[in-house]
Amino acid sequence: MARAALHALKRLVEYEGRLSVKVRVDPDLCAGCGVCEDLCPALFIVQDGLAKVRVSPVPPDQEQSCREAVKGCPVDAILIEP
Repeated sequence: MARAALHALKRLVEYEGRLSVKVRVDPDLCAGCGVCEDLCPALFIVQDGLAKVRVSPVPPDQEQSCREAVKGCPVDAILIEP
């Protein structure tokens, strides 16, 4: 697994359960494939070939689908932040 993915997963576990999880997409890594939008359309949208975050911090009811989007990103462009 890529180093960035391991880092993202570590942060995901670290912040799991907190109400103020923040998420961002690294535009330098994003390939605009739309996996995040498919897995979590309430939080992500692909515009002009890049994924963008619709809402941050992540609402508690969207945390699980956000985790799935982080894990599903093929280029590890989605980052969980404190």
